[in-house]
Amino acid sequence: MTDFANNTSSHIGNIQELWLFDLSYAGYSSGTLRLSTKDYYHSSNFYHGAIVNNPRIRESLDLKKSTAKSSNVSISVADFKYKGTLLSEWLFGSSTYFINQTVTVKSVVNNSSTAITIGTYRFIKCSSNGNTISIELTSHRPWDFI
Repeated sequence: MTDFANNTSSHIGNIQELWLFDLSYAGYSSGTLRLSTKDYYHSSNFYHGAIVNNPRIRESLDLKKSTAKSSNVSISVADFKYKGTLLSEWLFGSSTYFINQTVTVKSVVNNSSTAITIGTYRFIKCSSNGNTISIELTSHRPWDFI
């Protein structure tokens, strides 16, 4: 187990927050890729501490103009070996696919045994610079694709 993010987590005063991402995939095989800001076990599931940035949720609402923009999250992930293959090969060249699949984002505060679900998102885009993979998520709405 290697923390690529150097034990990155959000700190505010005495509060330490850890983000957990459950990325669903489908295709030839289906399952869940679990990522976090540091190596972590939760409910018998291992989360790879490969996220190298501090994720932030962005959403805007303008009551004066009656406009709203859907929330989105961007994460940067170290390109590490996942199931014997580089993660970039899993995302870009395998028979599994992540695009439009569900991503559940959770938060664990102060190493609590409880993970609070922050939201459900949809995997919309990924790119790589050779060392890190940028993944973009957008809010998952029940009416998507209707």
